[in-house]
Amino acid sequence: MINAMRNLCDLLELDSSAPPSVLVNTVGKLCNLFNENVAWQVEQLLGTQDIESIIYKLEEHDDFFPAFHALINNLLRVLEVRSLAEILPAVQKLKWMVQ
Repeated sequence: MINAMRNLCDLLELDSSAPPSVLVNTVGKLCNLFNENVAWQVEQLLGTQDIESIIYKLEEHDDFFPAFHALINNLLRVLEVRSLAEILPAVQKLKWMVQ
């Protein structure tokens, strides 16, 4: 245990005579820095600054997706096609027939 504490002190560039409480506090500070960095990286990845904006984006999705899904299903049924890729050609064909 003493060897482990000395090795940690060396790694953290602490005086080898530092009491265990200094070592524990230093490790705690490093953990906090690590956690803050991870939180910052998640915010950058999501493009948000707080949890409220994440919730808002999810609510927007919940509002938009069902309407979009219903529209696509109706288009598939009305145009008598089977896939999304077939919708645009079917609409273009209808447009051409109307002209």
